[in-house]
Amino acid sequence: MYEKLIEYLEHGQYKKAKVYIEKELSDSPDNVYLLTQMAFVLWKQKKMELALEYATMAETVDADDPLLLYTTGK
Repeated sequence: MYEKLIEYLEHGQYKKAKVYIEKELSDSPDNVYLLTQMAFVLWKQKKMELALEYATMAETVDADDPLLLYTTGK
């Protein structure tokens, strides 16, 4: 489903990944997977505060999501 996003992430193409995620989030703003991936991308871009905001948004949707727990170190 998110093959292009995975490709961007695997190749460290974080700018492209961010654009892709922003587009997808406009259609699915409560998608925990996309919110968590955005947090990861922003963290890789050294935008820690914004990354934390996205992780918090994901947590409000599903605090028990395995990817979110892994990403936040819980």
